[in-house]
Amino acid sequence: MGQYNSFVVKIWTNEATAKFRGHIQHVGSQDATYFITMEKMVEFIKSHLGPHPGYSDKGRKDYFRASQADDEKG
Repeated sequence: MGQYNSFVVKIWTNEATAKFRGHIQHVGSQDATYFITMEKMVEFIKSHLGPHPGYSDKGRKDYFRASQADDEKG
């Protein structure tokens, strides 16, 4: 099972100028920023990807090892 991240993205458009601006918030950390380019939005998302600082893969590996052993037993 992979890790997931959730974001809330709001985008406002200005029809007169054909420009937009937005706000993005990482749900888990509550970090947030405003942006005026999609590149900045993607940069913010990328900065929040990866394992959580307290994340440990050990329990996950032990779980799958035990599950596999149970499957082999029948």
